[in-house]
Amino acid sequence: MYYRNYVYLHVTGWHSLEPWLGRIEKCRPEVIEEIAGNIPPEWYGGDWDALRSLVQAIIARRMKVRDLIAAFRDSSRNPFPAWGQEVSESAAHAYVM
Repeated sequence: MYYRNYVYLHVTGWHSLEPWLGRIEKCRPEVIEEIAGNIPPEWYGGDWDALRSLVQAIIARRMKVRDLIAAFRDSSRNPFPAWGQEVSESAAHAYVM
């Protein structure tokens, strides 16, 4: 989550989060492991066990992203003020200014 809600102004529903949400949910564990295998060891201090733990956490958490977004949406912070409605470009521009 980003600390400035204006970045979420255009989020009007689940469709606003596609195709990325679907890609995260459908990403096969093998793909995540392959990506991790291409990370230079100096980036994670050569600690393969730590990287492997991170990879396992990402694999497990990818199926929870939708629930985490829903909890964030329903929080008192109200990060998605336009959820469930359409926002015109002029209104979005005025909000950012």
